[in-house]
Amino acid sequence: MSTKRVIWSLSSGCCLALAVLGSSGCGEDGGPNQGAQDNQNSLIDQSYQLQSAEDDWADRTDWRQQQDWPMYNYDSRGSRWNRAETRLNPRTVARLRVLWRVTTPAAVSGTPVVVDDSIYVGDGSGQFYALDRSGQLRWQRQLAAGITGSALVYKNRVIFGDQGGTIYGLDRGSGALLWQVRPNPHVAAAIYGSPTLVGDRVAVGIASNEEVVAADPNYPCCNFRGSVVMLDPVDGAVRWQTYLISLSEQLSGSAGAAVWSTPTYDEESGSLYVSTSNNYTEPTTGKSDAIIALDARTGQIRWTNQRTPNDSWNIRYPFSTDHPDADFGDSPQVYKLHGRKVVGAGQKSGFYHVLDAATGVAVNQIQVQPGGLLGGLFADSAVAQGVAFAPGNNWTDTTTFPPLSGALVAIAGDGSRELWRFTTPASVNIGGIAVAGGVVYFQSLMDDGLYALDASSGRLLTRVATGHGSSGPAVCRGNVYVGTGSFYDPPGTPGSIVALGL
Repeated sequence: MSTKRVIWSLSSGCCLALAVLGSSGCGEDGGPNQGAQDNQNSLIDQSYQLQSAEDDWADRTDWRQQQDWPMYNYDSRGSRWNRAETRLNPRTVARLRVLWRVTTPAAVSGTPVVVDDSIYVGDGSGQFYALDRSGQLRWQRQLAAGITGSALVYKNRVIFGDQGGTIYGLDRGSGALLWQVRPNPHVAAAIYGSPTLVGDRVAVGIASNEEVVAADPNYPCCNFRGSVVMLDPVDGAVRWQTYLISLSEQLSGSAGAAVWSTPTYDEESGSLYVSTSNNYTEPTTGKSDAIIALDARTGQIRWTNQRTPNDSWNIRYPFSTDHPDADFGDSPQVYKLHGRKVVGAGQKSGFYHVLDAATGVAVNQIQVQPGGLLGGLFADSAVAQGVAFAPGNNWTDTTTFPPLSGALVAIAGDGSRELWRFTTPASVNIGGIAVAGGVVYFQSLMDDGLYALDASSGRLLTRVATGHGSSGPAVCRGNVYVGTGSFYDPPGTPGSIVALGL
């Protein structure tokens, strides 16, 4: 399931107050126990890092032109790694400070998107903003439902989805509504992930809030089917839509296999990759808790690798080994190691999986955190120079507060071993990671901190108080942009858009 959603019901059913999630859960300063406290014997093997970097990707000509952060994952391969950033690096980032802050009526959960001199971002009230690099408003538009993901900027279009399941195309210059489409008519359909550029098309995963709607004992749970859709960015026309539960499976009572992560794309093979949620009901199906490759041109499935079979969960089930809720919120990152193309993704079971990109055959897996409703590897990893940087949580029992800890874990790109970890006591990490200029950036939910770590060692370079948040940072042109507030905050709690620089 998307446990971005379940907390609303947990708060009333398990005494986990939403208001508490908006407050500090750490000690006097809310920070970790100084630096890379878990880094003994865990510095990156430099020879491995450099060797892997040589094979990291073949296209060494275009990345220098990619100064911006035009989509959630930075690029269509899901790397969240801006190789063009040079101003912010391990020598300079200690001087990072807040340059400006724009307050919003609700949380900003997505990664801000930055193209040229404009920042594009939405909030949980359904407001969408375009700001200039000084924080001045260019335009603003109210949409029908809250926005939790990020936009994609493509030519003169700004494309994103909302919690009502609608995908919008706005004019980049004015914010005028050019088109809108709701590909899945289900009453609980929702867009949690973000659009990904696929050549001259746009891919979006379709999820739902049906697991939580099931808290109503009169609701006939459940019948939602997860899917991925390919759109024309010009007019929003649906070019294809592939459902991950068949009609016959739905008629037999199956539901779920939602895509609440963001799709990724490999241009060389023409493959689109998605990761999926658990089933909501039984009987379970073969495409839940899975990484799936599709033909980007037709939507036909090329292969499926289900990592946790027989996983059914909705709000009516207690969390247990019989109902592990071990879905994927991490995008399948596409990268090369020693000439072999792989996809890697973290799972809420706590495992990081590496699969062969062409066949889906497992290369390796490693568990670095315990699983749980808000545990395991919850959100989007980054991949840089043969290393995966995964945000993880040790919070197996969400009825207890505060959580034990969160962590940023560096994992060898082949999934063979943990390289280092940085722990955030009593604060979980549920936003995407960013890597740029040899620095790893992430925001921790409960301790109000944006962290910058040395990518090679995990050493803390700086921590800046930005406010609690679940937004992953964007790093480009010498600045860091991040949202604050959380989808878990009580209604009416404001958020903000924050810019940091030297």
